[in-house]
Amino acid sequence: SFLVSIPDPQDSNAKIDIYLTPNSTRNIDVDFVNGAPYVKMKLEFSGKIYSMSRDSQYLNIDVLNSISNSCNNYLESQFSSYLYKTSTVFESDINGLGSFALSKFSTTTEFDNYNWLDNYKNCTFDVEINTVMDSVYNNTKYSYYDMANLINASKDDLKLLYSLYEVQNGKKVTLSLDTFVNYLLD
Repeated sequence: SFLVSIPDPQDSNAKIDIYLTPNSTRNIDVDFVNGAPYVKMKLEFSGKIYSMSRDSQYLNIDVLNSISNSCNNYLESQFSSYLYKTSTVFESDINGLGSFALSKFSTTTEFDNYNWLDNYKNCTFDVEINTVMDSVYNNTKYSYYDMANLINASKDDLKLLYSLYEVQNGKKVTLSLDTFVNYLLD
C-alpha cells in the first residue's frame, strides 16, 4: 500500500491524497512486435481518499468517478515513465519482466539466444490502471480504531472524539468518513 497525491479533477490548483492498495488482480503479458518486446500491464487498486476539504463532494458518484479517472491517468503516466526509464536509461530489467516473456519461447536456450537483456531497451509498454474508490463510495462506517487507521491519526484522540460525538448524540456509534469530517468541521 502507498499514498499518492494526484491532481484534483474539481480544482486544477489542488491535489488529493489517495491511499492505494494493490488488488491481487494483476495481468502482465509480453508479446513481440517486429522482434521487440511489447509489455502489456493491467493493474488494479483500491483507493481511499486521504485528504478532504469542507466543500468536497467526495460522496458524489460522478466526483468519485472523476477522481478514479484522475488517479488512473496519474498512475499510468508514472508507471510508464518509470518502465521506459528502466529500459532506455538504465537498460536493465530491474522488475524481472523477462520472466513473463519466457513462456513465449520453446526452450530456455531460445530465450538466451534472443538476449532479453539487450532487447529490453527496445521495449514498448502499455500500462492500464483501474482504481476503485471503495470505502467512501460505499459509505462504510468505522469504529474509532478503524477511523484512526484510515486517516492515520492517534487512536486515543479518535476515541475521545467518538466519545464526545456519542455524548452529543446519545448512542454508541460508528461513523462514515463523511459524517466524521462534517462533525469535525461543524
